[in-house]
Amino acid sequence: MHAVVAEKLAARPALLAMAKRNIARWKKLSSNPPACLDEWLRVLARPLPEILSLLTAMDERSTRLRQSSPFVGVLTVAERSRIFDAFRA
Repeated sequence: MHAVVAEKLAARPALLAMAKRNIARWKKLSSNPPACLDEWLRVLARPLPEILSLLTAMDERSTRLRQSSPFVGVLTVAERSRIFDAFRA
C-alpha cells in the first residue's frame, strides 16, 4: 500500500502536508502520544527522496514505522480497494 502512497507523493509532494496534519491531530487527541509520531515528523522533515525510500524499504525500521502511518487519506477508497482486491486474488 505504501508503494502506491510513495508514487502519489512523488507526483504530488504537497500531499506531505496531509500526513503532517494527521500527526498534529493525533498528538492533540492523546495526553501521551506514541513516540513514533515524533519519529514520523523527523522523517517528514527529510528530503522527499528519503521519505519515498522509507515508504518502500523492507528494513525493520521502515516496516515498524509503516505500522503507524500518518498517510491516512492519501489513497482514495477506490485505490485502497484495488490494492486489497489484488492481494485477495
